[in-house]
Amino acid sequence: MKRIDRVPGGVWITLLFTPWIIYWILCSFDVDIGILLALLLSTIIYTISTDKKSIMTLTTLIYFILASILRFIFRSRFLVEFSGPVGYGVLFIMCILSLIFKRPYTYEVSKRDYPEIYWSSPEFLRIN
Repeated sequence: MKRIDRVPGGVWITLLFTPWIIYWILCSFDVDIGILLALLLSTIIYTISTDKKSIMTLTTLIYFILASILRFIFRSRFLVEFSGPVGYGVLFIMCILSLIFKRPYTYEVSKRDYPEIYWSSPEFLRIN
């Protein structure tokens, strides 16, 4: 699994959004399967990720862990009725927080496509 760091940024960002896409598609048919499959995918992505502090990877994993707890332990219908707005809201907050902490989630992905010498340059950070 060490070769995962060689996956291009565009492919990696697509992979990072896959649990969300699967979740929203499947929730229109069966919310339980949507949550479980998204949790499985986000766990796999976190496991193979070389950056365990990635805000996108952590946000996704934590969201689907909490969604699973809400749905399967508390039998809550909250995410059944509000899966779109809650999910989009979480992603929005993640984006804003990543900017506030000066570590945009796009920066984490862009580092895959550029040599390390550029990562600390102000221009590289500003672009991302």
